[in-house]
Amino acid sequence: MIVEKRDVSTKAEEFKSREELILQCALDLFLEHGEEKVTVEMIADKASIGKGTVYKHFETKSEIFALLMIQYEKETSEIFQRINGDIENPAALARDYFRFRLSNPGKYALFDRLEAVCVKEGKVDELLVELHRIRSSNLDQIMGIINLRISEGRLVDVPPAYHLGAAWAFVHGVVALYHSEFYKTLFDGDEAFLDYLMEVLLRLGNKDKLGAVTKGVELTR
Repeated sequence: MIVEKRDVSTKAEEFKSREELILQCALDLFLEHGEEKVTVEMIADKASIGKGTVYKHFETKSEIFALLMIQYEKETSEIFQRINGDIENPAALARDYFRFRLSNPGKYALFDRLEAVCVKEGKVDELLVELHRIRSSNLDQIMGIINLRISEGRLVDVPPAYHLGAAWAFVHGVVALYHSEFYKTLFDGDEAFLDYLMEVLLRLGNKDKLGAVTKGVELTR
């Protein structure tokens, strides 16, 4: 009986390990070739398994899309868990969060596209619900940081969504910059540039920085 339980446990671990391998191989291929050009056969070849084995784990490529996005959001959640409760240094949490988002612009842009595909196809709605649940939890954490910074007088006292929207626009602008055939050669792989962007991003909406700009302009909640 003990041997049988061990066999079941080993098989479950092997199944999970193979599933993670398939997802990683799929992600690598999507980033290299674009999700539209990647086939299940290509994923199977890269993972050194049969095409049928891929279908034992995932019914469609859309399911792979959705699970990769969920994995990405869970990695974001781990950032909050790692620094959970560090209210003395919310800037450190914000820095880690945005560095994670900006560290791989290609992945960030890929998941934007994959979500649009999944929503349009409507084949993995349950997985999208899970994705949005995790994302909403992450959003609550971010809004908590913004509200704290506003209450401390560090950020301009406007609706928190304004600060979030400004940060979102900044991140998407960076992603677009890295995907520009003209500009990406100037900054591609430049860690110093990423560090500079992080410092600019973390100062968005700072009260002392916006004082001169907003003087005479009524900013109310």
